[in-house]
Amino acid sequence: MFPDYLTHYYRDAPFRTLTELPPDEVDRLLAAASKTRELPRRLRTPFYFQERRKFEAIMHRQFVAKGGKPERENPHYMILGNSEIWQDIEPHSLSILLADFPTEWISFTYSDSWVAYVDRDLRGNMIPRKQQYGMLYRLEELPALFETYGWPGDRWKTEADWEHDVYVEAQIWSDEPLREYRDVGA
Repeated sequence: MFPDYLTHYYRDAPFRTLTELPPDEVDRLLAAASKTRELPRRLRTPFYFQERRKFEAIMHRQFVAKGGKPERENPHYMILGNSEIWQDIEPHSLSILLADFPTEWISFTYSDSWVAYVDRDLRGNMIPRKQQYGMLYRLEELPALFETYGWPGDRWKTEADWEHDVYVEAQIWSDEPLREYRDVGA
């Protein structure tokens, strides 16, 4: 019914999460990185980190309320299946079977979590709200979610009201299932 694997896209090393660092450390790292390459728009916008920290806290609370057992305050991000968009953005990826993740450490948002929780994009354009936004989902909820709203697939390419529903994002709330991958590329 849906892909049985998750994909993580990254530039230098996998599963590094900027929002787990203090803001001054993030600023220092981004300043150093900007000397060697152009940073993506999201990383050049203070609004991005303000909003991301805000909704990561909301997602954490929602996950706990739904019976999740997070071991991290800030999740690692992956895509259910793969993403044509992220393939074009980041030079590296790795895929892991969904079955390798205990369900108490994984949640999902219908589309990118930014779209699910923030009502405007980084250019200030409004993102129309949908009923499936603003909530994260557990693995066992996915069949009903997709039955109700469909699988995003490639509809974002041709249907204007799907332009923000580009994939299903997974949030990993523990380092444990990722340990063997954390040193790849480091």
